[in-house]
Amino acid sequence: MEYVESDCTQDLYHQQQLEQQEKEMSDKYEAKPGSIAVFKADKGDNEKRPDYTGNIVTPKGEKLQVSLWITESQKGEKYFSGRVQEPYNGAGGDGASQSASDVPF
Repeated sequence: MEYVESDCTQDLYHQQQLEQQEKEMSDKYEAKPGSIAVFKADKGDNEKRPDYTGNIVTPKGEKLQVSLWITESQKGEKYFSGRVQEPYNGAGGDGASQSASDVPF
């Protein structure tokens, strides 16, 4: 369970960073289908946070979240490893978030 909580916290952090970056770049950059934008992330006091975060817009226009870490191979070569996922939506899996139409009265 600890891993899941940590993963959710990281997802929230990634989403907050993406929203901040998108706000800062909204006047200067318009994401187009088939494009990617990645920015250096503030890791703060958590070394598990990604080194870079950003987003991808697929050719079909779907936005996805990108997290990249600088990793070193066994041969000592540095490379990026990462994860692409749907943006964090803030809704937990505990059923606590319901819309007004879901209420039975």
